[in-house]
Amino acid sequence: MEIIRWETPPPSSARNVRPGKYIRIAEALRQRRGEWAIISEEATASLASHINRGALKGFGPRGSYEAKVRVNSATRLTKRYTLYARYVG
Repeated sequence: MEIIRWETPPPSSARNVRPGKYIRIAEALRQRRGEWAIISEEATASLASHINRGALKGFGPRGSYEAKVRVNSATRLTKRYTLYARYVG
């Protein structure tokens, strides 16, 4: 479930991503440069890495976007993360 909500991530305590799935979100982040937004509440940790590397379509070149994850739920077998991202230019 993708969302976009402008919010700074709290302090610290992808699986098969379809190409282009986040292009609309990348464009929205560009419109509010430097502001953090929650873009998913069901992300995996690797999705932030893909964004940071510019490996997702729409999030390039490398270093244009910054992403962080925070654990929002965990079970014995899986962890789910809230994914924060921002456009840094």
